[in-house]
Parts: sequence; C-alpha cells; structure tokens
Amino acid sequence: MQEIIQYIMENPDLIEKVKAGTVQMVGLTIEENELLREVFQSNTIVDAAIRKAWRN
Repeated sequence: MQEIIQYIMENPDLIEKVKAGTVQMVGLTIEENELLREVFQSNTIVDAAIRKAWRN
C-alpha cells in the first residue's frame, strides 16, 4: 500500500481521479480502493518527512 500511496502522491492528476472515484488501483480489493478514495477525499495531510522517507 505504501508504494501505491507514494505513486499517487507523485502524480497529482491521479490524486484528483482517486478523489473522484474514476480510477481503481490494480491489485487492490474494492474495499481497499474505497478506503484509498476516502483518505484522499478527507484531505488527510501526509507529513513531508514521511513523503521524503518513502522516496528513499
């Protein structure tokens, strides 16, 4: 899941599609895709330090 979130964070256009529910991530269940959409819709802020750590 970490890799998926990292990929989405690196592709801002994809963030909007996830929020709108117009895309689903391959390899995730319906429930996991729904949870991912809810997290991005809630505008949960991912700490910059975590983002940096994920990139390394």
